[in-house]
Amino acid sequence: MVENEIPYLRWSEFRQMAPPILQLEVTRLEGVMAGTLGDLDRHNLLVRARYEILRFIDALGGAEQATAGAVCAPPLRAALVAVTAAATASDDEEEAATLRYVLDRLAYVLDRLPLVY
Repeated sequence: MVENEIPYLRWSEFRQMAPPILQLEVTRLEGVMAGTLGDLDRHNLLVRARYEILRFIDALGGAEQATAGAVCAPPLRAALVAVTAAATASDDEEEAATLRYVLDRLAYVLDRLPLVY
């Protein structure tokens, strides 16, 4: 790919690509959640993020291409906010690094949404 080329995706490719990526991040979040039971606020943020990611996956399954941004983006944005708050509140560097990685993957999927044709 040329550096200035924008990676547009077909709608069918996006619907096929996004759920497996996000399901991996749900699994990663669940691993972090297991270690946050002592910090109920951070644990609840991660539960919220997982819920919103699963809502995105569900919404994507029933969305039409024309309305995908309006229907699918809000849950993914809410998940980004929740993971950001949890990463900021984390004192454990390994946990924070994992959450930053999850943030990167969520942002990657969200950034691809406007590039679907």
